[in-house]
Amino acid sequence: MLRTFRGHTGMNYLHENRPEAIIHCDLEPSNILRDDSGHLKVADFGFSKLLKVTSGVKEDRPMICQDNSCRYVAPEVFKNEEYDTKVDVFSFALILQEMIEGCLPFYAKQENEVPKVYATKERPPFRAPTKCYAHGLKEYVLHVS
Repeated sequence: MLRTFRGHTGMNYLHENRPEAIIHCDLEPSNILRDDSGHLKVADFGFSKLLKVTSGVKEDRPMICQDNSCRYVAPEVFKNEEYDTKVDVFSFALILQEMIEGCLPFYAKQENEVPKVYATKERPPFRAPTKCYAHGLKEYVLHVS
């Protein structure tokens, strides 16, 4: 779990770098790599965007599931709305929940159904016992996702 929070530090670096923050837009477990010394690295910046300090970002075209994994992408990206660095925080919260729960977000649903579920503000259910979540972590996941 400590390594996961180090991955969060990498995401923070991307978001806080000035003059323009970087929004990854494709944070998912396969894009968080571990090097030989155990350090986590954020990888695959194919969908990343630069965020001007004073504005948000909007996709040029609606995102489709073939572009990347639908399970970790925030609803505003799929709805082609303006978004900011919070979309990466949304994805990171889902990764944390997956690590604890041991299953994909909405694992029973088809990949292309997941964005529609997120758009209705439904979130993956918590199945693991509360004791599996550090104090406040469940609330964090619910708040940001």
